[in-house]
Amino acid sequence: MRLAAGFALALSLACASAARAQDAPADAAMSNMPGMDHGGMAGMKMTSPEVGMAGISGARGFYPFERDSSGSSWQPDASPRIGLRLPRGAWLFSFNSLLQAGYARLDGFQTTSQGFASSTLTAAGRRDLGNMDVFQLRARIRPNTAEPSTFANPRDRQPPSAIASELSASYSHRINFTDTVFAYAAAVGQPALGPPVYSDRQSSGDSPLAPIFVQRPEPAEAAGGVVTGGWVHGDWKLEGSGFKGRAPRPDRLMTPDLDSWSVRLSVNPAKAWALQTSWAVLTSPNSQLPAINPAIWSASAIHTRPLGVAGWWSTAASFTHITARQLSAPMNDWLLESAVSDGGDWTAFARAEQGELRALTSPRVPVQTVRKLSFGAVRDWSVREHAKLGLGALYALGGPSAALKAAYGPSPNGAMVFLRLKLG
Repeated sequence: MRLAAGFALALSLACASAARAQDAPADAAMSNMPGMDHGGMAGMKMTSPEVGMAGISGARGFYPFERDSSGSSWQPDASPRIGLRLPRGAWLFSFNSLLQAGYARLDGFQTTSQGFASSTLTAAGRRDLGNMDVFQLRARIRPNTAEPSTFANPRDRQPPSAIASELSASYSHRINFTDTVFAYAAAVGQPALGPPVYSDRQSSGDSPLAPIFVQRPEPAEAAGGVVTGGWVHGDWKLEGSGFKGRAPRPDRLMTPDLDSWSVRLSVNPAKAWALQTSWAVLTSPNSQLPAINPAIWSASAIHTRPLGVAGWWSTAASFTHITARQLSAPMNDWLLESAVSDGGDWTAFARAEQGELRALTSPRVPVQTVRKLSFGAVRDWSVREHAKLGLGALYALGGPSAALKAAYGPSPNGAMVFLRLKLG
C-alpha cells in the first residue's frame, strides 16, 4: 500500500510540475490535434462554460467533456473541470490524485476510535481518431484501507474495495451529428447500474465518509469483468452491461465472470441536471447467501450549478429497490447529499441516508432499518500550482433500529478529523 501511495504521489507531482509549462498552450495544441474533424464540430452541443479546451467532446458521444464520470455514467454538464490535462500529440492525458488520512471517534454503546489512510490515483488517456471516433483508456488505483462508514463507527468499516476500481478501455463511433455507438470493456470497472460512484460525485467527493451501503448493489463501485455497449442520441443514452455480480474477495482481487446483467437509461435535460434509471439482475452477489439472486432497480438525479466565478453547488438524490424470490420483503435504500464550494478555500457537505439490513444467517429474518446523518467542511490551501492541502472535520449521527440498539446504543454519534492532499 505504501508503494502504491508513493507512486501516486510521485506521478501526480511530476504531472503538476509539467503542467506549469503545459497549461497555456494546451488549447492551441488540441486545436491542431491530428484526426480532429473540426468540420463536424458545428454539430456538437458544447454548452458547458467550464470546457477549457475547445473542440473536446465526451469520450462516448457529442456532449461536453465534463459530462463523463465513473465507468460510462454521466454527471451534469455544469460539473467543474477536475484534474490535470496534458496533450501529447494525438493523445490527451489527464491525471488527478487524492491522499488522505484521518482519525474517527464514536460515542454510544462504547467509545472506540481508530485512524485510517487512503489514496486514489486516476489516470486517463484518449485519442481522437478520424470521423470523430474516440478511443480512451482509464485506470483508477485505490490502495486504501477499509473506510469508516456505518454509524461513523470504526468498528463497522466498509470492506475495502478492489485495489483497482477501474481498468477500462472504450471506443465510440460517430453515426451522424447526433448519434454515436460505443463499447466499454473493463477488467475492473462500473457496469451500467446506478449513478456515478460516491467518490466521483461532486456532491460527496469531498467527504471521506462512505455511504452506509456503498457496496450495495455490490458491483456498482467495482465489478470484475464488465462489457458494456450503448447508444447516445443527443442528451440521451441507452446502454447494457454484462459483468460479475459478486463483490471483491477478501484479498481484494477480481476475476472476470459475466454472470449478471444490467440496463441503464440516462438523460441530461439541461446542463445542470443528470438523471438515470437502471435495472439489474445479479447472480449470487453475497458469498454467505449464494442462493439469492436479487433484482435491483435504481433511480437518481444530480443537480450541479455554478456559484459566482469559480464556486459550485451540487446535490444528488438516489433510490434503490432490491427484491429476490427468497426474501420475505424487498429492501429499499435512499440517499440525499449535497456539497457547496466557494471554488477556492472552503467546501461544506452533508448526507442523509436510510437503508434496510437483513441478517446474513437467514433471508427470512425481518429487515432492520438504519439511518445516518453526516455533515462537515474542509478548508484547502494552495501549496503550489495544481496541489492543495486540506484540513477537514465531520460529525455523524446514526439511527439504528430497535433490534440494533443493544449493540450501538440509542443514538450513536461520531466525529472525524482528516488531512488531505489533492493533486491535479
